[in-house]
Amino acid sequence: MPTVEHLTATDFDEAMRMMRTAFGGEKHPRFEELLPTIYQPTDRDMANLFAVRDKGAIVSATGAFPRTWCVGDAQLTLIGIGGVATLHEYRGKGLMSQTMSAIVQMLRDEGVHASFLGGQRQRYRTFGWDKAGFQLEFKLLSKNFLREPVGDVPVVTLMPLDPA
Repeated sequence: MPTVEHLTATDFDEAMRMMRTAFGGEKHPRFEELLPTIYQPTDRDMANLFAVRDKGAIVSATGAFPRTWCVGDAQLTLIGIGGVATLHEYRGKGLMSQTMSAIVQMLRDEGVHASFLGGQRQRYRTFGWDKAGFQLEFKLLSKNFLREPVGDVPVVTLMPLDPA
């Protein structure tokens, strides 16, 4: 069974190519452009990627990105899970389970206060994540809207809410 490792700055280009390929190839945005605050070619940032190799090549990776939240006087350590990617020809071999299990162990070992992720519930429930909390903000990008509406499209109005 392959081992899970943390990546380094020298793995940046290969990891970005593998993730883009796993998410659909050239039609998928480049991760380093889509999320530049977490995908940088530094040892510190790349160490957040838990990866599996086959014959020296990265074939699966999952990101565990640390954040600090201040609640009153307390500082909480949170980990955001993302960039869960496995090349198509390696899917079904348990590689995501390996990277996710390594992350769960790290969360326990380091006493992380909470973690969060988005995605398919059935995939992540096995590892202890479930729907919880609420969303404080969301972004609508131009690609979220239909270029040419099909049929009746409901009108959506966004308004700021009163803090109370």
